[in-house]
Amino acid sequence: MKTCIVELFSYVMSAVLEFQCFSLRQSDIYRTLCLLTVTTSVILFVLYGLKFGQARSNLSFSAMLAAVLFSILVVQPLKVIIFAVIHALLLQVVYCAILNRLLYVTNKLFEIYLLSNFFSATNMVLAYCSSL
Repeated sequence: MKTCIVELFSYVMSAVLEFQCFSLRQSDIYRTLCLLTVTTSVILFVLYGLKFGQARSNLSFSAMLAAVLFSILVVQPLKVIIFAVIHALLLQVVYCAILNRLLYVTNKLFEIYLLSNFFSATNMVLAYCSSL
């Protein structure tokens, strides 16, 4: 039994290590692509800033900074709240349907239980009356 568990554990650990190595390679590719994208964007931003002059590049930079901050502080939290509300409403509909079905089944089972108790009590009364 112990050898089986040890073999299973070693198999799972080897699979996990293989998966981590694969995900590390993938993440390295993603990090490299992200770094290249950011570097290219910064270079283009600086070159256009030199082309348009200091005043316009300062306005461009402040507009971009305002857009990023607005997205981080306003848009993203609103998206999270809106999707959470939609998700909760959809789950509420599903849970209400499940709860209604469970209540229906519970009521039917309770009716069957009451009927079986009624018939067993009736049989006991009939047996007592017949013994008299």
